[in-house]
Amino acid sequence: MIEHLDVQIATSDLLQAQCFEIRTDVFIKEQGVAAHLERDEHDQTATHLLLTANQQAIGAARIRIVGKAGKIERVCILEPYRNKGYGATLMKKIEEAGFEEGVDELVLNAQEPALAFYLRLGYVKTSERFFEAGIPHFSMKKGR
Repeated sequence: MIEHLDVQIATSDLLQAQCFEIRTDVFIKEQGVAAHLERDEHDQTATHLLLTANQQAIGAARIRIVGKAGKIERVCILEPYRNKGYGATLMKKIEEAGFEEGVDELVLNAQEPALAFYLRLGYVKTSERFFEAGIPHFSMKKGR
């Protein structure tokens, strides 16, 4: 049973390594995304967030400032912890981080299976379906 959820900005190498480990499990091992596509040059400058449950790392995401928008990327939750509301907790914190940076809107590319999740959080589709790393996605945005 989860008693304590926490989302923190991964400022240390150890916390960032935990983010990358979760991303590897979800995107590379589970979804088959090529490693060279999953890890990119933006990891150096992005703000990484780590979701923990009872002090165990279970989710990760990153945000980058691109122009006047916060671009949310690499949002993932380990499989045993999905569909329990933990992703919404992670998204709330990442949205706060973006708006604290002074962005006007948040943007993301949602995998098609996660589309309903983002719609529930107030995001709207801004594109037709497209493929990224072989996975169907939709561009989405949300204002303040």
